[in-house]
Amino acid sequence: MQKFDFIKSYFSNVWFSWKSILDAGTGKSSALFLSEKTPEKLTLLTYTWDTRKWTKADQVLKESWSVNHNLVYWDISDKNLFEESSFDLIFADYLLWEVSPSKLSYIFQAISKFLKKDWEIVFIDREFYNWYDVDFNYISMDKIEWFPVLEKRSPRDLIEIVDIFMALAKFLVILNQEIRTFDYPSDWIIPIMKNSWLSVKEVQYFEVEQPIKEEFEQRIGWAKWRILNLENKELGYGLLEELKKVQNEFEKRNISKQEYYLRKHYFIVWNKK
Repeated sequence: MQKFDFIKSYFSNVWFSWKSILDAGTGKSSALFLSEKTPEKLTLLTYTWDTRKWTKADQVLKESWSVNHNLVYWDISDKNLFEESSFDLIFADYLLWEVSPSKLSYIFQAISKFLKKDWEIVFIDREFYNWYDVDFNYISMDKIEWFPVLEKRSPRDLIEIVDIFMALAKFLVILNQEIRTFDYPSDWIIPIMKNSWLSVKEVQYFEVEQPIKEEFEQRIGWAKWRILNLENKELGYGLLEELKKVQNEFEKRNISKQEYYLRKHYFIVWNKK
């Protein structure tokens, strides 16, 4: 199953009365899906650094002659970003998987402020299960050693090792701030949201076919971007060398574009209390 096949199926029997929609963390697929509901107001939001998603969303809407839309670069945790009770629906596709718990409450409180009473927020994201546990040895903040035996790892393991690099790069930036666990994020997201004046309407889980080659190449790009933005350039170069080993091992597998693996996702619908 593809992700938006599930989402379209879920909403197939829903009568849409949404006049104003916020696509929080927009992308090409979510922007097109929401535009098909022909709202009076469609706002697409992405972080300032993520021009890739922003550009694709803008392009697909212009090409499809879809509804008028407003593109916004900003941080969703800013409570002054929009007026109170601005939206009938807030749709968040892959918004939370990189967010630390220390920031989640700010995001949920802002989202709750932007949503009209009795209307809905929809979150869809990856549910990380059977997370690959790579062995790290923190010698010092200037030197990190790790010991994966790459040739014995599955293609999925290699993808998740790249995720470790992204998490590590983020850890080196925020240092003592709290970082999220990757195991079953819905377990810790739900309690935090309940403390932000939101109530659970529905929770579902489904599996998505993730193209192995496409997923790996995308994440390699993200990981390199994160590492290159580290202030400690010497450490960054060391991490890039280790990342290159993972990339070389993956490329030796000659994986076709048709190969995929199943990744569990969660789908949570919330109401504003």
